[in-house]
Amino acid sequence: MSLPEFPFQFLPSLMREKVVQVMGGQDRLSFSTISEDANKLSKPRKQQTKIVTIKLYGDMKLKSDIEHFPSLIIQLARDVNVTPEQVYSKCQYINGVKQDEKIWKNLKRSRYSLRDWIDHYMKLVNCDAITLKLKLFGLKTNPASLLKVLQGLNVEQIELIGEVGEEGMRVVQQCPTVKRVHFGAYFPTGNERVELLSREFDEFVTSSSDHSKLSLHEILLLRSKVVTMMRTGLDKHSLNSLLKEWENGWNPNFEAMLFHCVISIGDKPDILNGIYYREVVDDDKDVSRFNSEAAEAWCNGNWGEKAYQIQRKETGIKANLNFAPFSPRCLMVKLIVQH
Repeated sequence: MSLPEFPFQFLPSLMREKVVQVMGGQDRLSFSTISEDANKLSKPRKQQTKIVTIKLYGDMKLKSDIEHFPSLIIQLARDVNVTPEQVYSKCQYINGVKQDEKIWKNLKRSRYSLRDWIDHYMKLVNCDAITLKLKLFGLKTNPASLLKVLQGLNVEQIELIGEVGEEGMRVVQQCPTVKRVHFGAYFPTGNERVELLSREFDEFVTSSSDHSKLSLHEILLLRSKVVTMMRTGLDKHSLNSLLKEWENGWNPNFEAMLFHCVISIGDKPDILNGIYYREVVDDDKDVSRFNSEAAEAWCNGNWGEKAYQIQRKETGIKANLNFAPFSPRCLMVKLIVQH
């Protein structure tokens, strides 16, 4: 004997809202595609997540950090600027699971553009901030088309993963809301390189590739608050020069820096030569303030128990300098402003 259908449509409006709000994430996302009324009922009244991650790895995946709430996968054709039929005839996966035929038909939503799908998902989790992750970008996606889709959205963080070339850089350069940027294996040269280094980001992260190896002159162009550099061209003398520049007022926005350089622990006297410092207990070994996978790889570094506290000459602002061995001839260096 089959159970009778639940008379949802005959419930008072407040009861319908209560029923939808206790649905699991998978059911609520599917339910929201049935009609405009269902979509309105599916929206939460309170903010549920701080940021939505959009991954563009050939397909587009929208994901929140709400526990058990599904991600939405949209299979793209050659370009994100495609007709709705090309995109949404393939938009039939939630959380990687192919939906049954009835839900699949709803998921087509031929009147929806790709931007509509992003707006739809973000309203379901009541969020207005985006992290955009691009991988293999440029093979299937036109940056101008993607920028058009993202226009007006609050894209706070962009991560370029792997061999993302000039097309990915164009998205970073032309996205006005981005506060944090993580570069992949490619980093531009010439005027584009200077422009990116000089831009004021909340966080700036480079990879360990040859393209991303920054010289002292290039590091001094930085105006970002938090900086992680997986590879630099600094030796003990240029690191000494960098610290002296900081003492003299370089980059007033600076809050923290984590980087790798080709020096040994025995080079510390040369690094600190001519710099006033005092030894203090390092209570700030945690690198969690560096919001990047690069920093996570160094979180268990063998940092010294004592740090070298230096300060700016004009303002008296203090920063703790510490070192951790990476290899016999390489050190990880951490410089963090103290508040």
